Amino acid sequence: MKTWQHRFLIAFLFGLLLWACSASERTPLNGLGYPVVSNEKVQVLQRKGYTAGYSAALKIPRWVAWQLTAEHAQAAQSRHKPARHYREDSEVPKPRATLDDYRGASKALNLSRGHMCPAADCKWDAQAFDESNLLTNMCPQDAATNSGMWNRIEIKCRQWAVRYGEVYVVTGPILYHQKHVTIGKNKVTVPEGFYKVVLRLGSKPACIAWVCKNGDRGKNGQYINTLEQVERITGLKFFPQLDPKIRNRIASTAQEKDW
Repeated sequence: MKTWQHRFLIAFLFGLLLWACSASERTPLNGLGYPVVSNEKVQVLQRKGYTAGYSAALKIPRWVAWQLTAEHAQAAQSRHKPARHYREDSEVPKPRATLDDYRGASKALNLSRGHMCPAADCKWDAQAFDESNLLTNMCPQDAATNSGMWNRIEIKCRQWAVRYGEVYVVTGPILYHQKHVTIGKNKVTVPEGFYKVVLRLGSKPACIAWVCKNGDRGKNGQYINTLEQVERITGLKFFPQLDPKIRNRIASTAQEKDW
């Protein structure tokens, strides 16, 4: 083979490899697809540790999705505690949530900055952790719910990621009413509740979900729902590119004993 032909072949193969890598990075949630929101516009925010579907009208995310691997979950157990720098997100238009919006609500309404993708799930990388503290990854959440049952569910997800190698998680707010309580001068929407959907693939695929009101402080098991139930409640379709055969097997059942 002539020298120029050899160089051309190497360049072509290298370019093909780069294209394949970039294409895999663009594949939504490892080919499962991001949640579909009917009749509502969201701004997709690609982060290193998660992706968010942000609503400018509500000033909170409608969904936040990520792949939680065993390696990432184990990093959460590290005793190292990176400094948190909560901040507004310059990638979304004004008006948008600011730290001032949350400060008054913390005392008056017992609301906290509720991470949708937990900061602990992002301790595996400095950039991922930093981006987890953007306000577009948060909703005003009852402080006791945030530090109580919601935290326990997040811990379960990390345990399952370690057990099975990886899980796929989608979480976000539930909006029951047409009019919502808001906080701050920027009128950040306070959700009436929250959902979390966890999918496991592999030889024994399964899906489990939780739905709770913003303020619930009960036991985790009281709030377990199926994929079908959460889709009906939220109006979202989760994992739209999931194999229909798998979806049919897992959509109508959710039992913690299967995990």
